[in-house]
Amino acid sequence: MPWRLEHRAIGTGLRSCSEPPGRDSSSPEGRAPGTHEEYADSEQASFDDYRLEDARAQKSLNDQPFHQWTLPDGSPWTTFYRCGAGFLLRFPRFADFHVSEDGCDTCCIPVPGTSEEICHHLYLNQVLPLIQGRQGKLVFHASAVALGGRAIAFLGASGRGKSTLAAAFTRAGMEFLADDGMVLESTEVGYRVLPSHPSIRLRLDTQRALIGSDPEDLGGPLLAGKLRIEAGRYLSHCDEPRPLFAAFFLGEGDSKTIDAAPLQGAEAVTEWVRHTFILDFDDQAWLALHFEDVATLSETVTCYRLDYPRRFEDLDKLRAAIVGLATSKQVGA
Repeated sequence: MPWRLEHRAIGTGLRSCSEPPGRDSSSPEGRAPGTHEEYADSEQASFDDYRLEDARAQKSLNDQPFHQWTLPDGSPWTTFYRCGAGFLLRFPRFADFHVSEDGCDTCCIPVPGTSEEICHHLYLNQVLPLIQGRQGKLVFHASAVALGGRAIAFLGASGRGKSTLAAAFTRAGMEFLADDGMVLESTEVGYRVLPSHPSIRLRLDTQRALIGSDPEDLGGPLLAGKLRIEAGRYLSHCDEPRPLFAAFFLGEGDSKTIDAAPLQGAEAVTEWVRHTFILDFDDQAWLALHFEDVATLSETVTCYRLDYPRRFEDLDKLRAAIVGLATSKQVGA
C-alpha cells in the first residue's frame, strides 16, 4: 500500500497518498525566472511526495552513474543515474528512489528484506536533502547545534566527526539542530539554521562513548555502520530556527593538537560548495544561482578550518575550544 511522507521545513509526519495541497506542481505561475524562486515554490518546497512501492530486486542498469557517494572503505553507498526526465538514486542492496526532475515526486522501491524503517531513514538522511537542494534551498552536509541563542555548524566529509561533535555538545547540556543535512534560510541580517529531523546518526563506538546505552535500547536501524538515535532521553533537539554565526570545516584528523584557522574568500566559498547537497550537476542555471548564494553566505558567516586528534577523552577540551573560538575568536589550547 503506497504511503507518503509529508515534510515541512520543521517536522515530519505521515499522511495518506493524496496530492499535496497547493497549486498544480507543473504550474509555473508565481515563479520568478532567473532566481531561486524558479526552483523553490513555497508550497512545493513544503511537501515532498514519498511513495513506498512493493519490494523487488534491483535491476541491472546499462547506463553509467553520473555521480556516486562512497563509504570510507571505497564501496558505493549511493549511485546517481538519469532516468527519463528525472533521477534514480540507488542504494545498493537496500532501495531505489525515483525522483522527478523538479523534486516534487519521489517513489521508493525497496529491495526484498529492506524494512519501511530503513526506507524512511534513507529518505530523511540522504534523499530529502538532495530534493530540498533541488528545490532551491541551501542544504549542506553538516550538523548544527544551538549555542547561546544562535547556532554553530560542523561541515565535512563522511567520517570527519560532524555527528560526534553534535552529540558531544548535546550531552554537555546543549541542543542539536541538524545532523547530516543542514538547511539554511536567508534573513535580513544573515542566515538561520532550520531544525531538521530530531535524530542523530552515530557509529557504535561513538554511541558507547557518549551515551553508553545498549544499542537495542536506543531504537532506530543500524545502517552503514551508524545507529539513528531519536531525540529524547539521551539527546536534546532544538525545534526553533537559530541564526548561524560560525561554521567549522573539519579536517581528516591528522593534527596532534587542536588546530584552527580562519577561512575567507575563495577558500571559504570552495568549502561551502564542496559540502552542498546537489542533485543535478548539469543544471548550469541552478549552479550559477547557488554559487551566488554561497558567496554571500561565506561573507556573512565566520568560517574556520578545524582539525584535531580523534580521541573521545579529548572531546570536553575540544568543545571548550570550539565555544571559545566561536564566541571570542580565540582557540583554546
